Amino acid sequence: MGAGEERTQHDKHGPVERRQYDGEYYNQKGKVMRMSEAYPSKYLKAQDLKGQRVMVTISHVTMEDIGDESKSESKPVVFFQGKDKGMVLNKTNAAQISFMYGDESDSWCDKKIELFTMMVAFQGQQVPAIRIAPPPNVPMTGQPMP
Repeated sequence: MGAGEERTQHDKHGPVERRQYDGEYYNQKGKVMRMSEAYPSKYLKAQDLKGQRVMVTISHVTMEDIGDESKSESKPVVFFQGKDKGMVLNKTNAAQISFMYGDESDSWCDKKIELFTMMVAFQGQQVPAIRIAPPPNVPMTGQPMP
């Protein structure tokens, strides 16, 4: 479908018109339809990085209950200076920061890390995930997590 083309789809209520301009889909009221914006995540996701490498400075780390009430689990969440969303730390990313800056999360404050995305295996599928790298020319002072 080219720029400015219209497409009619049907749902249970009848025809639904969607127009595409410059790769974006618009509803009948001319608004972009993005489910990620309709249901924004509280935490940073791989899609938020938009394929870019992002240098951030850690502001603090807290433990938060992650998941719904029936499957809630307490996990560390790292927050960044000047950013709205924190990032839930999985074991891989927690181990990387620990190796860079030490096992005590209080020592991570004001430290820089680089966020990037890569495809990883998760539950039998390849999915995008956030990974952490040290900033260039910064000595690592930590030890691997026990």
